[in-house]
Amino acid sequence: MRHRPEPETPPPARGLPKKPPRLPPKTESSALVPACRGVLPGEEFGHEADGNHYFHLDPLWSDSAIDFIGIDNYMPLSDWRDGTDHLDAHWGSIYNIDYLKANVAGGEGYDWYYESPATAETQLRRPIQDLGYGEDWVYRYKDLAGWWGHTHHDRIGGTRVATASGWVPGMKPIRFTEYGCPALDKASNEPNRFIDPKSSESGLPRGSSGRRDDLIQVQYLRATHEFWSDTANNPAATLYAGRMIDLARCHVWAWDARPFPEFPGNAELWGDDAN
Repeated sequence: MRHRPEPETPPPARGLPKKPPRLPPKTESSALVPACRGVLPGEEFGHEADGNHYFHLDPLWSDSAIDFIGIDNYMPLSDWRDGTDHLDAHWGSIYNIDYLKANVAGGEGYDWYYESPATAETQLRRPIQDLGYGEDWVYRYKDLAGWWGHTHHDRIGGTRVATASGWVPGMKPIRFTEYGCPALDKASNEPNRFIDPKSSESGLPRGSSGRRDDLIQVQYLRATHEFWSDTANNPAATLYAGRMIDLARCHVWAWDARPFPEFPGNAELWGDDAN
């Protein structure tokens, strides 16, 4: 929570530098971990690809100074369209909790993907498969159990590197540093899309009319929480006490605990009232 400065105090400059700062190499990042530990609880999960596939953050995840894997979880739980002539129409409703739960570890990002906005428009789905090595989880961004429970081998030129990274299967829990979706029509199609003119990600979810929809936000949260609360979906760890997803330490985005209508009504107290 950030408070607005008193009127006589000039507000701090806001904005981004014209050029982003150069990030230190992973070896230097690892050296910073002990110092960061006293300030931040963890890091966020990520990967990069340039025609190859790298588990480039594994030196950090395997570092003894990091306690958990933190990810911002805005994974789609639906691919809903208006009308009845679309591939998911047999579920009956976008609010169907079983439909949404079936897409936590399934659907887009797990079973299939869209190659382009044009194929998304026509629902031309491509299967996610690792034909060379049978490790489909490498390319499934939703397959948390696959990532968590296997050794990690980079793919260079399509070839699986023989030497594994420092990640030991199941060595640390995963926490959702953020999860949820906007209260917008069809927000579960693209939970990372929301309306904020100040954000580079501002925009409507796929197929959305833009109308407010509180129910889909609630159902998205229910589906995520219920799915990972099921021990059949959330395996027990053997290297620490707990389960793969540390659900008790996951954080919902973005439910503001400040009192309504004082927030956002009191613009003198809170500086983010314009949002």
